Amino acid sequence: MKKISTKISLIILIGIIISACNAEKRVPEGKHLLIKNKITVNGKRTTEENVTNQLYQKPNSTLLGYRLRLNMYNLANLNPDSTYQAKFIANPKKYERKSKWLSAKQVNRLGTSFWYHGIHDFLKKTGEPPVIIDTVKSRKSVSRLKSYYFNNGYFNIKANYQFDTIKKKRGQIRYEIATGKPYLLDTIKTTIATPVLDSLYEASKNLSFLKSGKQFRTENFEEEKNRISSLFRNNGIYHFQPTYINFDIDTIQKGDKANVNLIINNYSYQDQDSTKTETFKRFKISDVNIYTDYTANNSNMPIKDSTTYKNFNLYSHEKLKYKPYAITDAIFINKGGYFADFKTVLTTRYLSNLKVFNYPIIQYEIDRRDTTTNSLIAKIYLTPRKKYSFGSFF
Repeated sequence: MKKISTKISLIILIGIIISACNAEKRVPEGKHLLIKNKITVNGKRTTEENVTNQLYQKPNSTLLGYRLRLNMYNLANLNPDSTYQAKFIANPKKYERKSKWLSAKQVNRLGTSFWYHGIHDFLKKTGEPPVIIDTVKSRKSVSRLKSYYFNNGYFNIKANYQFDTIKKKRGQIRYEIATGKPYLLDTIKTTIATPVLDSLYEASKNLSFLKSGKQFRTENFEEEKNRISSLFRNNGIYHFQPTYINFDIDTIQKGDKANVNLIINNYSYQDQDSTKTETFKRFKISDVNIYTDYTANNSNMPIKDSTTYKNFNLYSHEKLKYKPYAITDAIFINKGGYFADFKTVLTTRYLSNLKVFNYPIIQYEIDRRDTTTNSLIAKIYLTPRKKYSFGSFF
């Protein structure tokens, strides 16, 4: 009962101390504590998270309407070391008296104790410094708001801000936004130079993130770029990267509508000092080579043991210590199949789940034996974990 009474008294005491704090204590003269942001879109107030997240400055956090963390910060002594030393400089005899029943070393250490130093570190760390209204950040917030709405199809967006003084050291910022009408996607066409890519795209275009009549959103273009890239790289197009995808957007012809042309040019590569282009090729896997005891130190050493199991080639620099099926059951890259990123990811995940090898390394190289240069050799490098370095697996 006594302990409960003590805790209640302590809570009441802390509450009284904090409530007595001045929220503007650390607000410089001529500056204002940010109390509130008001955002008005087309004459209506909004608190939508996606919109408020565009602001560079937000008021200090509150607990049941009270700025607890701000007041905790205001209670802290920001320079406890200087304060501790200053009281001895102002009163040298005080230092002498303390040094008589405490050593000089202990007196100095006292300045780093919880009551002189630690409590202030705690208050600073747990508390929040005051959010001072900064007009530069307000202007940056306006720019971010305009970018946000522009990326959502409002190309004629207008925005500004106003500062209001609430009282001497308190203020609020009002952001006023006029969006205009959003642009909608109209005609969507494609210009894809490589026929095999065009065929793959046409077969999957019903999954496109870009649909005629939908509102223009930049994120949909990014999603479509990622979708197309994954589609191609999971269907044998080894050299394809998202950078090959471009969009030509025409908003001039039809007021508030946008025509889109999806453009994918041919594969370009560097050949000595010149850049060459050719159509993209669809690659198949000609061999799957598995190195079961790879390390950086033995990479150049000769292979001493090998076996072939269900079209997988297993190699070892020493005697092969693993049953082939125990490894190949976790490999989804198949000889004769098309190159696919998702198979690489699955193989990596399943090999890691065996808990026998370190994180595997999977590399692909052009098979020079194929005169059409449409084949890849998959090389899987496995490094046994230490506890599996000896003995057999399965």
